[in-house]
Parts: sequence; C-alpha cells; structure tokens
Amino acid sequence: MRVSVAVIGAGPAGAAAAIECLRLGCGPVLVLEKTETDRRKSCGGGISPAAMGQLERLGLWDKISAKAQMVDSLLVKGPAGGWFQLGGPVEAAVMDRLEFDRLLRRALVRHGAELKRGIAVESLEQASGGWRLGCSDGGTLHARFVVLACGASSPLRGKYTRRRGSRLIGASALFDGVEFMARRVEMYFHPELNPHYAWLFPLPDGRANLGMCFMPNRGKKVLPNDIHRMLTFCLGDRLAGA
Repeated sequence: MRVSVAVIGAGPAGAAAAIECLRLGCGPVLVLEKTETDRRKSCGGGISPAAMGQLERLGLWDKISAKAQMVDSLLVKGPAGGWFQLGGPVEAAVMDRLEFDRLLRRALVRHGAELKRGIAVESLEQASGGWRLGCSDGGTLHARFVVLACGASSPLRGKYTRRRGSRLIGASALFDGVEFMARRVEMYFHPELNPHYAWLFPLPDGRANLGMCFMPNRGKKVLPNDIHRMLTFCLGDRLAGA
C-alpha cells in the first residue's frame, strides 16, 4: 500500500497533523493507531489558549467548545500550605480527554483521512521516494512522508527524533460531589511529587478531574492509599462527599 502521508498515532497531535495535511492538499493520508478501542488517559484535560487558537484554525473549536468548561483563574497551593490565586482576561478550557480524543478522530475521518486501529508500526526505514513501514499485522506500507505522533515513550521517537521524552507516572479519575469553583483550575505542590504536582480541573457536567503526576520512584509502586493521602493533602474535607 502506498500513501502520500502516514501518521503514526491518532492522539491530538496525530489527528491535528492529519487534518492539516489534508487541508494543504497533501493526501491521501493514512493514520495508524495501535489501540483498538478508546481509552482514558491520566490527563487533566486542559486546553491552553494557544491550543484553542490552533483548534479554531482547523475548524474544530466550535464542536469542542460546546463540550468544554471555560476557565480564567488558577489556584496554586505550596507544600507548606500557603497559596495564591491568579486570574485575568485570558481564558483556557477543560474537557474530558476521552471525549476530546473521540471528537478529533471523528474529525480526521470527516476530513478524508483513513484511520486504521489496532495496528502498531514495528519498523521504519528510509526507502526510495520516502519511507517503508513494517506493521504489526504483517503488512508493509510505503509513504512519501511520515509524521511521528506516537508519544514520548515510543521507540520510534527515540530513534528518529532528536528530542528525548521524559517518563512520568500519572493517576487521575473523575469525581462527583467535590466542591470547586467552575471557572478555576487548582494545582497542588508537595515534596513527594517534586517537581510535579496534583490537580483539580473542573468539567462542565459538575464533575472534577482529580489527579497527579510524578517521576518514577526507583520501581516503588504507587498504592491507592498513597493517592488518597495526596488528594487529602490537596482537598481536605472537600473529598468527604465524593
């Protein structure tokens, strides 16, 4: 099989790249995604003002904004318990990451890209006129251009890009019954998470996205009581009704 552009990975970066290629007339575009079904990721779901601008440029912002929670302030709590709040005229957005990914994947197909799921790219080699991709289904694909959008931990990224991704452990869940301000993101810093943090991101349906990210700790397992202890430090009695 031959295509003009092969995009490896159907996350936000891969979907946006596929749509942009088609808008520029660089088709046909094939997007390969190793997962067969949608899965929830440990992600706060924040959409920065810069990302909002890119989504608007791609013609996607109207559909996404209809399901997003707009935010305009940030509460930061330090490890000693002190806190401060920032706010201003610039808005960002928060959206359920699972729904965000689904909207982008539907959009790339609507724009004319072909999406194949359950296929991982196992090898990537330069060939005459482009690249040869060896796929997990035993097939071979030839593409003039390849876009790597397969995540920081992908072995392909380490081999073919100069930038090295860092690995983080993340844990998050959606909660009902947590008190929060609808237009405010909260970030919490604790010595055990240093230099990273825990978060509360508000969602438009009244739920809160609570989670944390931190560096791998020499193989130490993160137990549920560790997560509960951190969230209690962050939110205190606000977790009682969750």
